Amino acid sequence: MFAAAELTELRADQVAAMDLTCVISTPGAAVSDLAGGFTDGTATTVSVACRVGPPSTDERETSSRLGQQADAVLTMPYGTSIPEGASITVGGHTYQEIGTNAGQSFQVAVRVRASEVA
Repeated sequence: MFAAAELTELRADQVAAMDLTCVISTPGAAVSDLAGGFTDGTATTVSVACRVGPPSTDERETSSRLGQQADAVLTMPYGTSIPEGASITVGGHTYQEIGTNAGQSFQVAVRVRASEVA
């Protein structure tokens, strides 16, 4: 078991290794156009430090069981919120979130399994 101070230190070490910036975009909720249709609401974006790496064998298998292909794992600071359906842009590449490590014990970073959007 980790003490709070140890987790804080491990989380700081993770952030120090993040040399890129990810832009997390979440689509806005659909808004009625008052004519029977809907238009997209205002999207929200937030920028966070991150790094990009290949998925581990376990992450590939988990994604495969869900019928999806994980092209990359995006690592972000602990506590970063990744809404369902979010798209993440980093280094000119755009990824779609397909799963995270939310709920993991002793989490020191948010790991997002993602598929690249063409």
